[in-house]
Amino acid sequence: MGTESMMFPMPITPLNGLNYLEWTKGAKLYVTARGKVGYINGTVKEPKSGTAEHDRWDQENNMVMFWLLAAMESDVKRNFMWEDTANEIWEQAKTTYSKQRHFAKIYQLQAESSTCKQGNHNLSAYYSSLTSMWKELDHYQAIEWKHKDDSRAYKKLVSQQ
Repeated sequence: MGTESMMFPMPITPLNGLNYLEWTKGAKLYVTARGKVGYINGTVKEPKSGTAEHDRWDQENNMVMFWLLAAMESDVKRNFMWEDTANEIWEQAKTTYSKQRHFAKIYQLQAESSTCKQGNHNLSAYYSSLTSMWKELDHYQAIEWKHKDDSRAYKKLVSQQ
């Protein structure tokens, strides 16, 4: 592991309390691409203290903690600064932000998507912006399907609109 991987924070929108889904997707991609996902999902366990394995674990855990904290806005970061592991930060963020019903965020996305206009943007940029809002809205309004056929029928209906 080179120190260069520790120097650059995640190139994602910082966690601000309203963008948990976007943040968690970007953060997980970043950490996974660097081979350290076990530190956030808890599969890499802390070895016995005083061993070379513990020293390496401590260094890598702190590096992942740095990445996660660097990808948070200051007021949000304060809530996670005192956690001891990257997994604790990850789980605390999930507990704090993912279980909430983000009615304000849903309303914001619905309003933005319904008033979205192409304006001075080219068609590709306009389509990308609108599609992105719809996909994010889908995450917030997840439907649990009882049968796969229901999901397929709904996707077909939506694609025809």
